[in-house]
Amino acid sequence: MINRILYATDLGLYGPYLIEQVAVLVQSTGAVVDLLHVVEPMGLFAESVIDSFMPEKEKEYLRNKGLTEIIEKIRLQVIDTLKSEYANSLKLINLDKVIIEVGEPSKVILQQSVVAHYSLIIIAGHSQHDCGGGVLGIVAERVLKESKIPVYVLPRVSLDDIDRG
Repeated sequence: MINRILYATDLGLYGPYLIEQVAVLVQSTGAVVDLLHVVEPMGLFAESVIDSFMPEKEKEYLRNKGLTEIIEKIRLQVIDTLKSEYANSLKLINLDKVIIEVGEPSKVILQQSVVAHYSLIIIAGHSQHDCGGGVLGIVAERVLKESKIPVYVLPRVSLDDIDRG
């Protein structure tokens, strides 16, 4: 029985279409949905810029408290975006939590799926950053390979296929 769903999303260009697909599935199951957005960690270049140009006191604050504050601001922005741009679909989804985590997307998705005891993961087959053109994006492929629970993969679409009316 599907009663708790983890919807992992990059909140990209296809977000409105994908959340409509989630709504269809939720309507047939009555499940509760948690939305997970993973923010990838800063790269080596960004770390170097911070180390080179930021005063030590500010670097310490950023590392100790700043990241938590940034993640909370992102979470609130995501909630605002959901309310303003996804309002119709949200009416059909029993959205419980919006979770923002920092890390490698497939690892975070898999960790969350275990920690919160979800019965299903929903993920797009490709992210907006995938450029390999394969059957699946790298995150979806890793989640499918390693997940201990069922994974529902939303198909790749082109913007021409989406009714934007």
